[in-house]
Amino acid sequence: MILQRRCLAVFWRTLAFSLPLAPILPLNALAQIKWVEFSTYYPGLHFSPVKSGPVEPAAIAIRSMDEWSEVWKDLHPVSHRPPVTGYEASDPTQPEQEPVPLIDFSKFTLLMVTSGRHPGTGYAIAFTSIAQDRGGTLVRVLKTSPGKECVVIDVPTNPIALALIPRTDHAIAFDIAEVKEDCANHEMKRIDALRNDSPQN
Repeated sequence: MILQRRCLAVFWRTLAFSLPLAPILPLNALAQIKWVEFSTYYPGLHFSPVKSGPVEPAAIAIRSMDEWSEVWKDLHPVSHRPPVTGYEASDPTQPEQEPVPLIDFSKFTLLMVTSGRHPGTGYAIAFTSIAQDRGGTLVRVLKTSPGKECVVIDVPTNPIALALIPRTDHAIAFDIAEVKEDCANHEMKRIDALRNDSPQN
Protein backbone atom coordinates (compact mmCIF):
# COMPACT_ATOMS: atom_id res chain seq x y z
CA MET A 1 0.00 0.00 0.00
CA ILE A 2 2.83 2.42 0.87
CA LEU A 3 4.55 1.65 -2.43
CA GLN A 4 1.32 2.23 -4.33
CA ARG A 5 0.87 5.61 -2.66
CA ARG A 6 4.42 6.63 -3.52
CA CYS A 7 3.97 5.58 -7.14
CA LEU A 8 0.72 7.54 -7.34
CA ALA A 9 2.38 10.63 -5.85
CA VAL A 10 5.20 10.43 -8.40
CA PHE A 11 2.63 10.07 -11.20
CA TRP A 12 0.72 13.21 -10.18
CA ARG A 13 3.92 15.24 -9.75
CA THR A 14 5.08 14.17 -13.21
CA LEU A 15 1.69 14.97 -14.74
CA ALA A 16 1.58 18.39 -13.06
CA PHE A 17 4.99 19.25 -14.52
CA SER A 18 4.25 17.85 -17.98
CA LEU A 19 1.06 19.82 -18.63
CA PRO A 20 2.79 23.26 -18.84
CA LEU A 21 5.25 21.76 -21.33
CA ALA A 22 2.55 20.85 -23.83
CA PRO A 23 2.50 24.22 -25.70
CA ILE A 24 6.22 24.03 -26.49
CA LEU A 25 6.98 20.30 -26.68
CA PRO A 26 5.61 17.62 -29.03
CA LEU A 27 3.15 15.24 -27.35
CA ASN A 28 5.28 12.22 -28.19
CA ALA A 29 8.23 13.81 -26.38
CA LEU A 30 6.57 14.35 -23.01
CA ALA A 31 7.55 10.86 -21.87
CA GLN A 32 11.25 11.68 -22.44
CA ILE A 33 11.60 14.78 -20.29
CA LYS A 34 14.85 15.00 -18.34
CA TRP A 35 15.85 17.38 -15.56
CA VAL A 36 18.71 19.76 -16.30
CA GLU A 37 21.25 20.60 -13.62
CA PHE A 38 22.02 24.30 -13.27
CA SER A 39 24.45 26.40 -11.26
CA THR A 40 23.60 29.84 -9.90
CA TYR A 41 26.07 32.31 -11.37
CA TYR A 42 27.45 35.39 -9.63
CA PRO A 43 29.60 37.40 -12.07
CA GLY A 44 32.20 39.69 -10.54
CA LEU A 45 33.19 40.46 -6.97
CA HIS A 46 30.65 43.26 -6.56
CA PHE A 47 27.67 41.73 -8.31
CA SER A 48 24.40 41.88 -6.32
CA PRO A 49 21.35 39.66 -7.03
CA VAL A 50 19.24 42.42 -5.45
CA LYS A 51 20.60 45.56 -7.12
CA SER A 52 22.53 44.55 -10.24
CA GLY A 53 19.65 43.84 -12.61
CA PRO A 54 18.57 46.10 -15.50
CA VAL A 55 15.66 48.51 -15.16
CA GLU A 56 13.33 46.51 -17.42
CA PRO A 57 12.17 42.88 -16.82
CA ALA A 58 13.81 40.24 -19.00
CA ALA A 59 14.04 36.47 -19.51
CA ILE A 60 16.71 35.43 -22.01
CA ALA A 61 19.21 32.73 -22.93
CA ILE A 62 22.76 33.87 -23.78
CA ARG A 63 24.93 31.66 -25.98
CA SER A 64 28.02 33.72 -26.92
CA MET A 65 30.51 36.21 -25.48
CA ASP A 66 29.25 38.85 -27.92
CA GLU A 67 25.70 38.50 -26.55
CA TRP A 68 26.99 38.43 -22.97
CA SER A 69 29.07 41.58 -23.53
CA GLU A 70 25.99 43.46 -24.75
CA VAL A 71 23.89 42.28 -21.79
CA TRP A 72 26.66 43.15 -19.33
CA LYS A 73 26.46 46.80 -20.38
CA ASP A 74 22.92 46.97 -18.99
CA LEU A 75 23.79 45.43 -15.64
CA HIS A 76 24.82 47.48 -12.64
CA PRO A 77 27.50 45.79 -10.53
CA VAL A 78 27.68 47.46 -7.12
CA SER A 79 31.21 48.49 -6.21
CA HIS A 80 32.29 48.99 -2.60
CA ARG A 81 35.83 49.97 -3.45
CA PRO A 82 37.05 53.37 -2.20
CA PRO A 83 37.46 56.14 -4.80
CA VAL A 84 40.84 56.34 -6.48
CA THR A 85 41.10 60.11 -6.76
CA GLY A 86 38.89 63.14 -6.61
CA TYR A 87 35.38 63.91 -5.41
CA GLU A 88 33.78 62.74 -8.69
CA ALA A 89 34.90 59.16 -8.09
CA SER A 90 33.15 59.04 -4.72
CA ASP A 91 29.62 59.30 -6.17
CA PRO A 92 27.90 56.05 -5.00
CA THR A 93 25.25 56.32 -7.73
CA GLN A 94 27.89 55.76 -10.44
CA PRO A 95 29.77 52.56 -9.51
CA GLU A 96 32.73 51.62 -11.66
CA GLN A 97 31.72 48.84 -14.03
CA GLU A 98 33.74 45.66 -13.93
CA PRO A 99 35.16 43.92 -17.03
CA VAL A 100 32.92 41.36 -18.69
CA PRO A 101 33.38 37.99 -16.90
CA LEU A 102 34.59 35.25 -19.23
CA ILE A 103 32.31 32.27 -19.84
CA ASP A 104 33.10 29.22 -21.97
CA PHE A 105 30.02 29.23 -24.19
CA SER A 106 31.23 26.11 -25.98
CA LYS A 107 30.30 24.28 -22.76
CA PHE A 108 27.57 26.45 -21.20
CA THR A 109 24.44 28.45 -21.94
CA LEU A 110 23.75 31.37 -19.59
CA LEU A 111 20.18 32.04 -18.46
CA MET A 112 19.14 35.44 -17.11
CA VAL A 113 15.84 36.54 -15.56
CA THR A 114 15.14 39.95 -14.05
CA SER A 115 12.05 41.56 -12.56
CA GLY A 116 12.91 45.19 -13.31
CA ARG A 117 13.08 48.19 -11.02
CA HIS A 118 11.17 48.16 -7.71
CA PRO A 119 10.72 51.01 -5.20
CA GLY A 120 11.82 49.03 -2.15
CA THR A 121 13.20 45.82 -0.69
CA GLY A 122 11.43 42.46 -0.43
CA TYR A 123 11.41 41.62 -4.14
CA ALA A 124 13.30 38.61 -5.50
CA ILE A 125 13.56 36.31 -8.51
CA ALA A 126 15.04 32.81 -8.74
CA PHE A 127 15.21 29.69 -10.89
CA THR A 128 13.32 26.72 -9.45
CA SER A 129 13.74 23.96 -12.05
CA ILE A 130 14.81 23.29 -15.63
CA ALA A 131 13.66 20.40 -17.83
CA GLN A 132 14.61 19.43 -21.37
CA ASP A 133 13.23 17.33 -24.18
CA ARG A 134 13.96 16.90 -27.88
CA GLY A 135 11.51 19.70 -28.59
CA GLY A 136 12.88 22.32 -26.20
CA THR A 137 13.79 23.43 -22.70
CA LEU A 138 11.44 24.77 -20.04
CA VAL A 139 12.87 27.07 -17.36
CA ARG A 140 10.71 27.62 -14.30
CA VAL A 141 11.14 30.88 -12.42
CA LEU A 142 9.68 32.26 -9.18
CA LYS A 143 9.14 36.00 -8.68
CA THR A 144 8.47 37.10 -5.10
CA SER A 145 7.07 40.42 -3.86
CA PRO A 146 6.36 41.69 -0.33
CA GLY A 147 2.81 41.48 0.99
CA LYS A 148 0.89 41.79 4.23
CA GLU A 149 2.96 43.05 7.20
CA CYS A 150 6.28 42.59 5.39
CA VAL A 151 9.01 45.04 6.35
CA VAL A 152 9.98 47.06 3.27
CA ILE A 153 12.80 49.59 3.15
CA ASP A 154 12.46 52.43 0.65
CA VAL A 155 15.59 51.59 -1.32
CA PRO A 156 15.32 50.93 -5.08
CA THR A 157 16.11 47.33 -6.05
CA ASN A 158 16.65 45.52 -9.36
CA PRO A 159 16.44 41.75 -8.69
CA ILE A 160 18.26 39.43 -11.08
CA ALA A 161 19.12 35.73 -11.29
CA LEU A 162 21.73 34.10 -13.52
CA ALA A 163 22.33 30.39 -14.06
CA LEU A 164 24.64 28.24 -16.14
CA ILE A 165 23.37 25.07 -17.83
CA PRO A 166 25.13 22.67 -20.21
CA ARG A 167 25.36 24.12 -23.71
CA THR A 168 22.10 23.72 -25.63
CA ASP A 169 20.80 24.93 -28.97
CA HIS A 170 17.23 23.92 -28.09
CA ALA A 171 14.43 26.46 -28.01
CA ILE A 172 14.07 27.80 -24.47
CA ALA A 173 10.82 28.94 -22.83
CA PHE A 174 10.39 30.57 -19.43
CA ASP A 175 7.44 29.76 -17.16
CA ILE A 176 7.35 32.57 -14.58
CA ALA A 177 5.22 32.18 -11.46
CA GLU A 178 4.54 35.25 -9.31
CA VAL A 179 3.85 34.99 -5.59
CA LYS A 180 3.27 37.51 -2.83
CA GLU A 181 4.75 36.86 0.59
CA ASP A 182 2.23 37.07 3.44
CA CYS A 183 4.52 37.88 6.34
CA ALA A 184 1.63 37.96 8.82
CA ASN A 185 0.77 34.30 8.20
CA HIS A 186 4.21 33.13 7.05
CA GLU A 187 3.00 31.87 3.68
CA MET A 188 3.26 32.51 -0.05
CA LYS A 189 0.23 33.29 -2.22
CA ARG A 190 0.31 32.92 -5.98
CA ILE A 191 -0.94 36.06 -7.71
CA ASP A 192 -0.77 35.04 -11.38
CA ALA A 193 -2.20 32.35 -13.64
CA LEU A 194 0.09 29.57 -14.85
CA ARG A 195 1.50 30.49 -18.23
CA ASN A 196 4.31 29.76 -20.66
CA ASP A 197 6.23 32.80 -21.81
CA SER A 198 7.26 33.02 -25.46
CA PRO A 199 10.32 30.91 -26.34
CA GLN A 200 13.56 32.84 -26.12
CA ASN A 201 16.42 32.13 -28.54
